[in-house]
Amino acid sequence: SSPAHAEELTPELRLSLTRVSLLLETGRQDEAFTLIDELKRQYPENAYVLATEAEAELRGGHAGRALRAMGEARRL
Repeated sequence: SSPAHAEELTPELRLSLTRVSLLLETGRQDEAFTLIDELKRQYPENAYVLATEAEAELRGGHAGRALRAMGEARRL
């Protein structure tokens, strides 16, 4: 995967991240994290994916994991 790819917010990725947010909003955390894991494999080192992961972890009460994901996103 190219470095530019890691920074891209394609229409497909934007749609998937919106789906994660909707799953979180409707209490479907397990599905949201499954989708996040898929996105992390598909878009490795993507700051948008990592920021979404941080949001999901924070909503789930996992502040430590949220901070770790945000730290990774900021390094990119």
